[in-house]
Amino acid sequence: FIYQDWTMPHIAAKLKYPYYWDEECLQTPSNDHKDEL
Repeated sequence: FIYQDWTMPHIAAKLKYPYYWDEECLQTPSNDHKDEL
């Protein structure tokens, strides 16, 4: 399932992982789990 806009999965992820997405991903840019969501 591919999103047309990166903002779409970003919002969807924040709904489930509001702290994980914003804090963990920003602190660990080498972590590519955000790309696999």
